[in-house]
Amino acid sequence: MYLKSIEINGFKSFANKIVFEFPHGITGIVGPNGSGKSNIGDAVRWVLGEQSAKQLRGSKMEDVIFSGTESRRPLGFAYVAIVFDNRDRKIALDYDEVKVARRVYRSGESEYLINGAACRRRDIVEIFYDTGIGKEGYSIIGQGQVEKILSGKIEDSRELFDEAAGIAKYKKNRSVTEKSLEQERQNLERVTDVLRELEERVGPLEEQSRTAKEYLKLRDREKELDIHLFLYDYEHTQEELKENGSRLEIVEKDLEETRQTHDKIKEKNASLQQESESLLARIDETETDRAKLSSRKEELDSQNMLLGHKVESNQRMIAHYEEIIGQNLEEKESKIAKRKEQQEQLAGQQEKISALEEEKARLTEEKEQLTGQKQLAAEKLSIQKDAIFSMMDDQLDTKEKLSRYDTMEEQLLIRNAEYNSRLIALQSDLKEYNGKTARLETSLEETQKEYDEALAALEALQEKERMLSGEEQRLNTALEQENQDFLRARSRYETLAGFTERYEGYNQSIKHIMEQKKNNPGIIGVVADIMELDKKYETAIEIALGGALQNVVTEDDQVAKKMIAFLKQNRFGRATFLPLTNIRRRNNSIHPSILEEEGVIGIASDLVKVDGRFEALVQFLLGRTIVVDTIENALLLSRRNNYSLRVVTIGGELLNPGGSITGGAYRHSGNLLGRRREMEESREKMTQAKASCGEIREKLAELQKEKTENQSSLEERQDNVTSLQLALHDLGHQIPDLLEKEKELKESIESLKDDHKSLQNQLLEIRAQKEVLAESQLSHEKIHEKNSDAMERLEKEIALLEEKIRTLETEENQRILQISQAKQQVEFYRSDCERLEEEIRGCDSSVESNRVQKEELLRQNEEAKQEQQNISGEIETLAEELWKITEKLTALKAEQKEVSGKHTVIFRELEEQNDRMLLLEKENARLAARKEKLEGDLESRVDYMWEQYELTYNYALELKHYEIGADVAAQYRREKKEIGQQIKKLGPVNVGAIEEYKTVGERYEFLRGQYDDIKEAEAKLLTMIDELNAAMREQFTEKFAQIREMFTTVFRDLFEGGTADLELMDDENMLECGIRIVAQPPGKKLQNIMLLSGGERALTAIALLFAIQKLKPSPFCLLDEIEAALDDANIVRFSRYLKKLSADTQFIVITHRRGTMNAAEALYGITMQEKGVSTLISVDLIDKQLDA
Repeated sequence: MYLKSIEINGFKSFANKIVFEFPHGITGIVGPNGSGKSNIGDAVRWVLGEQSAKQLRGSKMEDVIFSGTESRRPLGFAYVAIVFDNRDRKIALDYDEVKVARRVYRSGESEYLINGAACRRRDIVEIFYDTGIGKEGYSIIGQGQVEKILSGKIEDSRELFDEAAGIAKYKKNRSVTEKSLEQERQNLERVTDVLRELEERVGPLEEQSRTAKEYLKLRDREKELDIHLFLYDYEHTQEELKENGSRLEIVEKDLEETRQTHDKIKEKNASLQQESESLLARIDETETDRAKLSSRKEELDSQNMLLGHKVESNQRMIAHYEEIIGQNLEEKESKIAKRKEQQEQLAGQQEKISALEEEKARLTEEKEQLTGQKQLAAEKLSIQKDAIFSMMDDQLDTKEKLSRYDTMEEQLLIRNAEYNSRLIALQSDLKEYNGKTARLETSLEETQKEYDEALAALEALQEKERMLSGEEQRLNTALEQENQDFLRARSRYETLAGFTERYEGYNQSIKHIMEQKKNNPGIIGVVADIMELDKKYETAIEIALGGALQNVVTEDDQVAKKMIAFLKQNRFGRATFLPLTNIRRRNNSIHPSILEEEGVIGIASDLVKVDGRFEALVQFLLGRTIVVDTIENALLLSRRNNYSLRVVTIGGELLNPGGSITGGAYRHSGNLLGRRREMEESREKMTQAKASCGEIREKLAELQKEKTENQSSLEERQDNVTSLQLALHDLGHQIPDLLEKEKELKESIESLKDDHKSLQNQLLEIRAQKEVLAESQLSHEKIHEKNSDAMERLEKEIALLEEKIRTLETEENQRILQISQAKQQVEFYRSDCERLEEEIRGCDSSVESNRVQKEELLRQNEEAKQEQQNISGEIETLAEELWKITEKLTALKAEQKEVSGKHTVIFRELEEQNDRMLLLEKENARLAARKEKLEGDLESRVDYMWEQYELTYNYALELKHYEIGADVAAQYRREKKEIGQQIKKLGPVNVGAIEEYKTVGERYEFLRGQYDDIKEAEAKLLTMIDELNAAMREQFTEKFAQIREMFTTVFRDLFEGGTADLELMDDENMLECGIRIVAQPPGKKLQNIMLLSGGERALTAIALLFAIQKLKPSPFCLLDEIEAALDDANIVRFSRYLKKLSADTQFIVITHRRGTMNAAEALYGITMQEKGVSTLISVDLIDKQLDA
């Protein structure tokens, strides 16, 4: 088997269709960088099933499709096909030639083909197992694959050794087996959950089944007792009704006569009542008027008294204000006198201060003149002294300076030459460092920007990875939940479907009749089958229908007759039939106003939806029943209508005509009305859960694809960020060092410049000083004599002036002290005058304020006295009116007393008639209530028999077997009570549990069998995995030893000496552990391969690949520039060994190296004559290029 050809069309840079034909031996593919040579290796890897866009040097799978150039449009698909010669049948297909192809479209659709037939990727991968061919095999070694093999990552090198050892296919099989095991365990978990649920149901259902059978037995006996007691009570109630009716007629006649007499007396009583009420109204009106006048008089008296108090209070306040005004005026006069005295003292002190100030100014002026004369003389003396001393010092210094300046001038000249030399050198170094720093800062800025962008992209990818992982977890959880919902809904639907099909919850007779439905088209179904209604009304309608729920609806009475005969013939029990031809609508006796009462929902027949032909039937069954929301509203409605209505509540309470109430815990017998609704709800839940599962699986597939692509991008971006971090670290250390050095150089240059400038200034200064010193030395001696005489005269003059100044200072200080004391007195008098002035203004203000208050009080007193006079006149008028009203009120009360006496007599007569009429009404009501009760009891018994057994009085007579008397009836009632207690002890009874127990038991046994099968399958899969591990371990041990030996041999051949070895990193876990490669080139110590040079590492990796190829040759091997790192000598050895291996393996080598090209037996050239499009060039052109 060998590779015959490769066809590429639209893949990456191969825009045009190109076919490569490969002979046996070595084929070289050459071309310039960027021409698309490596795309051939990518094409082979891609067609063999590669799914990672990163491995194909792209970011997404769409990148493999030709993306267009400036002059070409993008293509819509990529296609690659490879053809193998399979005459040796190494590929397990019965073809001499096998063509494997792959096509992908921009829409995302893709397909795999084997000999033109569509297949799965898995099919292509499996046919190349154990051949070395495949995306994980050692037949395709691309750019970077050599370094990947040598890296320390376990997964990078492990696949190569697994393929070489021939255990790769076993690992794939083990992986598939482990997935199957996981699926079986999931199935086991689901089956276990269902079994656990069924186990919880089987026991209770068995108990419920026994209870239901006992209940049915008691129920049949209770029915027999109810029938005979019903007939007995019905006949006795009819007799009582007849007797009660005759008594009621007599009482009603007597009651009518009494009512007529009562009405006449009542009219006379009403007349007197009206007259008495009129007098009382007039008395009340008069009383009201008198009360108003009294109230007004009391109000005026109160006002008059208050005004008197106010006048007295104001007089006291006026006297108080007059007293305060007098005090304020006296205080004002006192303060004015005191203010005048203080002002006189102030004027005297101010005159004294003026005289002292003039004396002080004279003394100060005289002292300042003497002080100026003294200072002038002292300055002259100081100048003379300084001149003499300076002259003497200068004469000595001049000689020393002249000598010192000569020495300094010579030293400065030497230093000046040294500074010039150092400055030139430092400026040269600074220029060099400036250039280096600028280049590094530019590089740092570019690297930092690239690092920030890469880090931001990395953080975005990491955030996306976290988001995708969280979303994947959420979707998996949602998928599991939806699966559980689907299983629960399906289980519920199947259970309900079984119940519906078998008519669970119905009597045995009904079940037998419904079994005949197929053979008798006239059987329509049970009442529950023809009805549809809202879920909230199901309980109410089921209670309202009672036993009628299990009635069988037929087309006509002939079908009913036939089915009755069928039941009798087979002893299947009894059933009630509702022939549509016999059923008639009942007259609606419910008044429309009743439906407007509080809490009334409607008539039961109106709440049910049925086909048009069943409307009469529904009206017959439910037309006389009212549905109400609560029992409170039901009781109120029943009471208002004299307990004549049949009312049912949403909660299931039933109020019968006559007042009886049925309620309590409802023994639900399978929700016969809501069963079909529940089935439809379960079916909808199944559909929704199934659709949701599909959507979630699609989202999971898309998410996992996106996650794979994101992980590839994340790894690539992480490597990029790491390399940029290292570059930034290096630049970050280099630039500060250069800047620090540059700073030192600048500081040194500036320091030198300052020193040089200072040196020049010193030279000029020294030369100038030398000339000055020589001239000054001659003049100093002449000046010294003149200065000595002047000093003596000045010293005498200064002593005389100092004595006069001291005398003047003493007198001046005395004047200053006297002025300060006088100023303090002036300030005290001025402050006291201001205070007195303020207090005088306060007295004036107080006097004016009190005078205004006094005048206001005088005005108020005048107004109050005038108002008192007016009020006194009004009080006298009111007293006269009060006397007249009192006389009128006395007369009215006397008249009312006379009318009241007459009314009392008539009222006694009316009470007597009322008492008689009340007694008659009570008797009438008692007899009417008795009649209503008897009728209600009778109707209640009729309804009870209809609801419980669907029996009318006539039907019950047909079932009567014997007559019973009062004693037997009492005995039957005791027996029925005992049966009721026995049924009550049974608790809630599920009649459908009999059939449900049978169904659940069968399902439990079936699932138990499935559980055992899954456990057996799990054990077999675990055994299979253990066997695969043992076989792989044995085979890997054998093959790994062979690979080690061959690797050592090939290494010595390629390196011409040395040694190499392979070591397992964990002998206990040899199937998964990493493999360490160690090498010892000639002349070096044995060491880890990561410590070798690049060329040595590349040649070591090539030695390992050649060792595997020699031990287990693959049909072909594609090498993509794996020898690029080798020198010329190693290229020769590489080519020679490649030639040796080509006897068993076909090699396709992508290369730039001449030595490798010379070893090739055929050459293909790839170039880009058109920018962005790879094309094939002739062999002659390649030869010319090689020769050149």
